[in-house]
Amino acid sequence: MTACLSAGGSGALNAEWTTPANAQGSDSVYASGKDAVNQDLQDYDSFGFTMVDVPSGSTIVGVEMQIEGQTATVGDSFDISTQLVVGGAVCGNHENLIGCSGGCFAGSTDTTERAGGSTTTWGCTISDSDVRASNFGVDLDLVKLTGGGGATMWTDDICLTVFFAPEPGVLLQLVSGGVGLAWLQRRRNRKVRARSRS
Repeated sequence: MTACLSAGGSGALNAEWTTPANAQGSDSVYASGKDAVNQDLQDYDSFGFTMVDVPSGSTIVGVEMQIEGQTATVGDSFDISTQLVVGGAVCGNHENLIGCSGGCFAGSTDTTERAGGSTTTWGCTISDSDVRASNFGVDLDLVKLTGGGGATMWTDDICLTVFFAPEPGVLLQLVSGGVGLAWLQRRRNRKVRARSRS
């Protein structure tokens, strides 16, 4: 799995939040949106995955999104309907935030919620080159669950984690270098010493 990398771009498909770039890093500076016409949809991309993060030939087995934010008001709460963006187009299933069917983000303290996970690709077929492309990302649709017409979702950060299975050649490279090789050498030495004592 990769680290959870924050978005580097936004608005290629939907650009309805206010100051959306403010949700491209956890820094207590916020993008904002509402569950209202022309204020609820926003996409993020350019997550910056590289060959170091996801080696060529890897099989993508899961994608998880984390979103950090708040409503600033105890009585307001949101869920978010999400889709992955692969090759610059939305694909697969709508995924809601885990455990947020009754509403999340209420109050003036940031919380972090998740969608997807280590074993789901959200109904999309995703290659290793797809996740390394700048047009790989996530599309968000705010869903207000409690609160009045002015309820606002303030988003601090959006990041993605990619889960993958390396191809056999990559595993061999990992074992043949650094820690893997040292471990094999120590194991071999112990076997030699054991045979010499017998």
